Amino acid sequence: MNISEAGLKFVETQEGFFPFVYDDLVYPTREWKGEKVRGTLTIGYGHTDAAKHPLKISQGLTLTQPKAQEILDVDMDGAEAAVNRLVKVPLTQGQFDALASFCFNCGEGNLVKLIVPLNDGDYDGTRATFMLYTRSKGKVIKGLVSRRQGEV
Repeated sequence: MNISEAGLKFVETQEGFFPFVYDDLVYPTREWKGEKVRGTLTIGYGHTDAAKHPLKISQGLTLTQPKAQEILDVDMDGAEAAVNRLVKVPLTQGQFDALASFCFNCGEGNLVKLIVPLNDGDYDGTRATFMLYTRSKGKVIKGLVSRRQGEV
């Protein structure tokens, strides 16, 4: 399966578009100027150096929205592949989209943990597990709470 247009729009909405490099734990969001990083350096629609697209983040880097969408499309390939490879039970398109969004945001290692009940056929248990992933660097993040609720 592949993420649907609706799923991709959900990810775009949750990530937000930022044409400049920012530290995802600095609020309000502003361009990173080289100071010590508190979170993860990010650009576009949630692109980080850990994502699939080869673009590496550097101070002063900027993106257009079309380029950011192109990068997101490549970055999502990794999340889609992980869901397809790791999930052993049938999924609806909405369930696939939610898991791909989660994997894009939290990584394959956390997806492996999230889907333990799912692969045992416990869809309800998996929905409840999403809400365990609302922290970044130990802090509950409102945006992650909202995203997990949307994925559920």
